[in-house]
Amino acid sequence: MASKNPIKISVKDKAKIYKLFQENNFTKQELAAHFNCSLSVVKNLIANFNSPLYYLRLQAKKAGTIEPISYAGEIWKEIKYPTKTNYEISTLGRVRSYYTNSDKPVIIRGVLQQGYLFLDYFNTDENRRIKVPFHILAGDHFIKKATPAHNHLIHLDYKKTNNRIKNLMWVTEVEMYYHHSQNKAANAAREKANASRTTGAKLTLVQVERIRKMLNDPLRKVTKTRIAAMYGIAPMTVYRIQSGEIWSTKGNHVTYKKKPMSLLDKATVTAIKQKLNQKNILQAEIAKEFGLTATIISRIKNGKTYKH
Repeated sequence: MASKNPIKISVKDKAKIYKLFQENNFTKQELAAHFNCSLSVVKNLIANFNSPLYYLRLQAKKAGTIEPISYAGEIWKEIKYPTKTNYEISTLGRVRSYYTNSDKPVIIRGVLQQGYLFLDYFNTDENRRIKVPFHILAGDHFIKKATPAHNHLIHLDYKKTNNRIKNLMWVTEVEMYYHHSQNKAANAAREKANASRTTGAKLTLVQVERIRKMLNDPLRKVTKTRIAAMYGIAPMTVYRIQSGEIWSTKGNHVTYKKKPMSLLDKATVTAIKQKLNQKNILQAEIAKEFGLTATIISRIKNGKTYKH
């Protein structure tokens, strides 16, 4: 866990954090712990790097200037929401406010939540504060919907802070779910999280090791369905453990090798069979007398081993 007094992240470390996350080497939580900062710092940093505006702002900072009120070719429209403050949204997905001066607007960075940027404004009709995502503002004011069913707005490059209208599209619900399913970065991160997840899992590592041991037993007779029933899990979970689809990064993966059975000499087997023919003698007593397990005595009696 990150310490209570996180250190200030350098520009070099910020670039390193973003690179490690993009390469899917670490989760956001792991990066926060490694670089001794809060999770929100990592989330904000990654969101900024994903935004094309970040590089424009970085260039302005290096040049010693502030972020311009308008870039070349940037088109602005008034946000037509019930509010006393005048806001405008641009084709670059930026928002500016005329709160302090009706002639001189200021750029609003927005509130970052779940990777999206929000405008927090006071709605005079409802008499309460409301948060609206920047991309919804851009879509409502610049992008036309093909049909009423096209009421879901997606980011074509999957970057939630890239709110340029060229990166936005109104789609249907089915199209939205398909688009999300094609997000390679999100799918890779989800697979990595599932592979290393232990908290909230139905099985403990000890139970997984036992399941692996049973699956690798060359003399196994218990079915995967039976193993699943023993541990209260779905049969598919047993198949996924065996294939390495889940729990692949945890525990011991060395193939289980059954201990070789020590062979009994002919005289001992004959003596055991004679004992088994006696009346009023338990197999457990015979096993104890010869230092064997009751299973071996039972197998000898039923002709499964030492038949001759």
